Amino acid sequence: MNVQIIVKVDGREVADFQEECSTLEALEFVRHTEKLKDRVGRVVLEVGFQKCADQLRHPCCCGRPMRNHGRRVVTVTTQSGPVAYERTRYRCRSCGAWQTPVDALIFCGKHRITRLLARNICQLATLEHFTRLEQLVADQHGVNISHDPMLNLVHDVGEAADAKRLADVEHWTEQALACLRESGGEGLLNWMWDEVKRHRGGPRETLQKLINSVQPKLDRTEYPAYRDQGWQIGTGMIESTAKQLVGLRLKDPGMHWSIQRATAMTALRAQDLNNNWHHFWKNLTLTT
Repeated sequence: MNVQIIVKVDGREVADFQEECSTLEALEFVRHTEKLKDRVGRVVLEVGFQKCADQLRHPCCCGRPMRNHGRRVVTVTTQSGPVAYERTRYRCRSCGAWQTPVDALIFCGKHRITRLLARNICQLATLEHFTRLEQLVADQHGVNISHDPMLNLVHDVGEAADAKRLADVEHWTEQALACLRESGGEGLLNWMWDEVKRHRGGPRETLQKLINSVQPKLDRTEYPAYRDQGWQIGTGMIESTAKQLVGLRLKDPGMHWSIQRATAMTALRAQDLNNNWHHFWKNLTLTT
């Protein structure tokens, strides 16, 4: 069968493909069809990326327009294959920083791979070993990318995911501590019940466990009342005490303690650290 594909963008013809496709073998016919799709995709992407590059505004840095350092061709790997386009590079007159604005829109970070292809590579990497990744990407997406660029891509995206996780945890923790500080345990519980309604699955189960842990301790979480009395509510003093009272004496290499003897030793250290040693011995009475 003879196939003709005319590609028009904004009414202007940009490509005309004519292919003779054999239908004798279904697998080869499907492969040929996929290659045709990729050819059309590369043409459309090339025109679209170029239009995107031409439409971007002149960037500024350090409060001034950046210097135009001319246009250069760059090739980015897409799911349809490599696509080249011409874009302008800029440099700051003050700090010397370089920018290629359109690359920031098309590339996945510093990698010359589109975000869509990068997403698919990273998803495969969560399931398969890196030794197989190169061949799997070639088989499943028809794109040839060597081992090291994919390894670096996955690591960079993974680090960004971990940074986002830590930021989310920090934000959630700050909100929870603010509720605890201002409204005590009851305020924290009310806030967590609202959070439970907003989540599903694993996060909801984790929140429920945290609620079950906080509920029995409400009588010890009246932090607004403690602050009104001028009492310490931070953990620093307790942590320092634990280090001085327990850590420095009981945690040396090779030490083994029963609960009874560890308690006895910490009681003695407490007398010494509180400058009560001599008074303690004057009044000491041991049973015989």
